Amino acid sequence: MTQTRLQMSSAIQCFPSSRLTEVGLIEYSRTLTVLSLRLVAQLLLTLAEVLDRQLVEDRTEQKTEAETVKSDLRQVSEDSLNKMYDIISADVLKNSDSCSFTSTVAPRSRCDSLCSVDSGHGDDQQLLTEFDPETGLEVFSLQELGDHCTVEDAWTVVYDRVYDITEYMNKHPGGQDVMLEYIGYDATIAFRGVGHSRAAFKSLEKYCIGILPADQRLNYEPEF
Repeated sequence: MTQTRLQMSSAIQCFPSSRLTEVGLIEYSRTLTVLSLRLVAQLLLTLAEVLDRQLVEDRTEQKTEAETVKSDLRQVSEDSLNKMYDIISADVLKNSDSCSFTSTVAPRSRCDSLCSVDSGHGDDQQLLTEFDPETGLEVFSLQELGDHCTVEDAWTVVYDRVYDITEYMNKHPGGQDVMLEYIGYDATIAFRGVGHSRAAFKSLEKYCIGILPADQRLNYEPEF
């Protein structure tokens, strides 16, 4: 660019005003035009280089910002998963401790008399065994059900009836682990969700030992 300016200055000096003829004036104008166009071209080239450099810097900055945001989101996601895992783990441990404490209670034989001195469920006190008038089955509450949540003493509820499935644990087609989640609880909704067959439901009949109180029943009817 500096060289072009010098050429323009030289061209002007080479044509003093006293010697400008018509031919010389045309030649002088042509030379100035060429030099001006060269100067404009160099200016445009310099501007293009500046813009290109700025574009590269902007892209680099945007890429850096995107990587930073992605890293932050990944960190937030990992932190959230870790917190969720801690909460679930603490809840599982709490439930496990509660069930383990219950399982340490020495098992006691159930008295079959109507007036039981020790029913085997609850404190040692005189209790009157309750029977359901419609089915004739003995009534067990959900609280009593929760006392039987171990592999050695496993009760569950399906369609409001209480089953002692201790012997059935190892016979279940899905394995013992599938049953562990529902012992000591009402498994009706899970039983319905899996879609068991009539034969599967019939196989539970010999393990039925009672029924829930009327106010604790879900009152779902079997789908078969």
